[in-house]
Formats: sequence, structure tokens, C-alpha cells
Amino acid sequence: MEVPKPTDEDYEYRKQHYKAMPELEKLMGICEGYLGLVFCHEGLSEVKDILKNYRCTKGAKIGSVSPIEVVIPPGPTGLDPKQTAFFQALNIQTKIVKTQIEIISPSRILVVGQKIGASECALLDKLNIRPFVFEVAVINVYDNGVIYSPKVLDLGKAEILQKLCRGATFLTAASLQSGYPTTLSTRQMVLNGFKNLVACTMTTNYNFTQALALKAASLEKKEEKPKKEDKPKKVEEKKVVEVKEEKKEEEVAVAGFGDIFGGD
Repeated sequence: MEVPKPTDEDYEYRKQHYKAMPELEKLMGICEGYLGLVFCHEGLSEVKDILKNYRCTKGAKIGSVSPIEVVIPPGPTGLDPKQTAFFQALNIQTKIVKTQIEIISPSRILVVGQKIGASECALLDKLNIRPFVFEVAVINVYDNGVIYSPKVLDLGKAEILQKLCRGATFLTAASLQSGYPTTLSTRQMVLNGFKNLVACTMTTNYNFTQALALKAASLEKKEEKPKKEDKPKKVEEKKVVEVKEEKKEEEVAVAGFGDIFGGD
């Protein structure tokens, strides 16, 4: 809204009620095309769900572009045989059954992006087919000067908490790296500083109360020598295997000739 000028007819009225709202200028960049504005106080997710119920069907219009594919199912059409010219113009196979036209098989007459002609429009009107469905689609959400995607409204509490925790992690890392303290990083910065001071006391004569206990514990660990554990003696057992050699007496068989010499 322009600033009221003295030359305006309703200058006095506008002067009393005028309020500068520069954040509304963001709406000028998105208010384009065929759209509407829905004003609400709260419950944006509920409003989005309610808008999904507003749907309407619309018939084909000559010269418009088809947003979807349109297929005519098979079956009786209720049209008399004199109106077969519409089907022949679109190469749709039909037959006459009980004095009415019947479509033999599913026929596709429109594809996505096709310009609708007079024949397609007339046939759909005669068959009382309204193929196009129009519904309200939420494009953007404006909230206190901020414009964001409607997908944000579909996020649950668990997802929002997860994104917040992830963002806090990035913020803490950036704070520690840059040295700029924040509420999330102050505790870790103080702890890192304390560690650095304790490290200085280990190599210098400087001491402070909080570091004395840590320094004493460190010195005690250095004085303690690790005890060497006795290694278990390996006892090798020698197995004596007694091998008994059995001498086999070789029996030499002397070939005899019986008692032909008369020996006993």
C-alpha cells in the first residue's frame, strides 16, 4: 500500500489507518498466475488438510492442453448407431449391440500435453466423461514475514527435534572453530582452557589449586613401576618311546630227500 498523500481523496482516512508493513513486499514476488490467498490465525497444518477436500471435476475444452492421459473404457455407450462418426474419427473400434454403440477395447484418446480437438471434446461430452480433476494446492506459506515451503507443515515433532539437534551441532562446531562463544559452546571452551592450563603446570613450576590434585596423581603413576609377571615355565615332557625289537628267527628250511640214505 502506498504512503497516503495530501492529494488523495481519502487522505484523512488513510492517514489515520495507514501502517507501514515492508515485510508484505515479499508477497509481490509470489502472487502470480491463477491463485488465491487463505488467511488464518493458527493451525496451518489443519488448514492444509481441509483444503485437500476442495476438489472438482471439469470436462474437456477445445484448444486446451490435456494434463493427464484419458482412456475410454470398453462397454456400452448408450449412443444410437447414427453417431458412429465420432468413434470413426478417433479410430475407436465399436460394434452395434441391441441398437446401441459398444466400445470393443480400451481406447486412449488423449495423452499428456496433447492439444484437445473438437472430436475428442465432443465424444467426451456425449459419453458424459469429465476427466480433469482440479484441487487446491498450497504453493507457499507466509508467516510473520517469512515464506517457506508447505512441506514444512508435514513434519512431525520428532523430525523437527532431530533437525534442531543437528543444527545445534553445526552451530557448536562453528563456534569452537571460530572462537566465538555461544551458549552451546561456552562449557566446552572453558573445559578446553582448563586442560591447557593443567598441561602448562606439568612442564613448569606454576601451580594452582585445581591442578594440584591432577599433578599429584600424575606423579604417582610415574613412580609406580609396572610389575613384571612371571612367565609360566614351559615344561617339556619327553616322551620315551620304548621300541622293542623283536628278532625274528629265520627258519631255514633244508630241503631233504627223505630216508633214502638211511639216516635217523
